[in-house]
Amino acid sequence: MEPRDSPPGAAPVGPAGDPPGTALPTWGAALAWGTQTLTAAGSPSPQLDALSLLMRTLSVPHAIVASMPNRPLSHAGTHCYIDWIWRRAAGEPVAYITGHKAFMGLDLYVDRRVLLVRRTTELLVEAALEIARLRPATDALLAADIGTGSGAIALALACLEPRLARVYATDTSADALAVARHNGARYHLGERVVWLEGDLLEPVPEPMDLVLCNLPTIPEQDVSLAPEVARYEPPVAFWGGADGLALVRRLVRQVPAKLRPGGAVAIEIQPDQGERVSHLLAAALPAAQVRTVQAGGADRYVIAHLGLPGAPI
Repeated sequence: MEPRDSPPGAAPVGPAGDPPGTALPTWGAALAWGTQTLTAAGSPSPQLDALSLLMRTLSVPHAIVASMPNRPLSHAGTHCYIDWIWRRAAGEPVAYITGHKAFMGLDLYVDRRVLLVRRTTELLVEAALEIARLRPATDALLAADIGTGSGAIALALACLEPRLARVYATDTSADALAVARHNGARYHLGERVVWLEGDLLEPVPEPMDLVLCNLPTIPEQDVSLAPEVARYEPPVAFWGGADGLALVRRLVRQVPAKLRPGGAVAIEIQPDQGERVSHLLAAALPAAQVRTVQAGGADRYVIAHLGLPGAPI
């Protein structure tokens, strides 16, 4: 069984008791029971979830699990896997159960102190990287990740764009920054990623070429929030005031003083916020090109860019 790679302050995760009558003698038997249990519980992806949890329990990839269905499952492995399946059956996200979240080739530690990053945030980072790569090759670039959470955006930027001399990552949550610093230490990026506790762009000490953010943007009265999110993810990371844009408005007011010539700001949004956020950025940065970008048929982020013809905005 793989040990949890947890930073200081992580909530302890202990195994629950084995359900009476359950015997999981082999990897194949465990996978079959896990899939059946999650199917009965109404999991949206029971087979994938059961497989993911077994792979993490065993610390082996899918191909090995598939090729050895008759391999015995240890007592410790059985105990861990049963606990994890019951937690998933209750609705807990797989990433919180295992402590791992994949993001743009990174394996991030996560727990309930941080929001789980989604595919739309990867698209945000990809767009920012395209803009960065249009800059002259001699430029040493600076970036900021506002509301860093697990550190996903900051670490992806630093790993994927070597010309980023520094990436500042800010958050008001000391708990979230503890997780982010742990992830940064695992990837040995301490010299290029600077973790700052504070409000939005205020702690960032110099103007940036790129400002990215995945801020809380869900309106406080939104009853459509998935129960799995509402129950397990930190509320401070998704509630964004009456209309979801309270923090975005404050960030946009700070941007003009913290953006270099030719710089860009990219803000992840909810599908119905594109027009409003575009207007906010256009008012704050009159010289900028502003565009709302769709993913999956819905508005997902807005980019304002201060220059360089041909940038992918």
